[in-house]
Amino acid sequence: SYHVRYRSKIKTLRKRVSEKNQKIKVAFLVTLDNRFSAKPLFEKMLKDDLFDQFIIIIPTVSWGEKFHMMEKAYTRFTDLYGKDYVLSSYDDTQKTFIDYSSGVDIAVFDTPYETSETYEQYTIAYYAGKQILPIFIPYGMMSDKVWSTSHVITAESLALCWKVFVETKDNFDDFCQYSIM
Repeated sequence: SYHVRYRSKIKTLRKRVSEKNQKIKVAFLVTLDNRFSAKPLFEKMLKDDLFDQFIIIIPTVSWGEKFHMMEKAYTRFTDLYGKDYVLSSYDDTQKTFIDYSSGVDIAVFDTPYETSETYEQYTIAYYAGKQILPIFIPYGMMSDKVWSTSHVITAESLALCWKVFVETKDNFDDFCQYSIM
């Protein structure tokens, strides 16, 4: 199972950090400039030498390829953090999307919707299949119980996550009750 592989990955990371003094590479996959639920985690990692973290601006395909939305997000995050910490998943010269998963240890996602939301190479399932530890931090409050329990919490991709963050005790209880994990 994925979670057995995750335990092995964690052991490998601990050994790599302690014996080789290597950093843990963390990718934050972000679709929109106003949808960065992992911002506190990212900013905490900026202050910790244990991590090499970066933001990947990925496409939102549920509304069609909206390159102006990607450009807006890229500009906002480079203004906030600098170009060393922000990557665009789209190569405008080659007119292709870039897969940055190689060498990533942990990937942080804000949406569980998989290919209905973005391309396969930017999904939880894709990263989990490469033995990268996926983390899910929802981009909005899961206050609508009907929506949360029928669309978010029950998303198959969340069963692949190493860690899932929720906002409240009620959300946690709903997750325990309705999740397929």
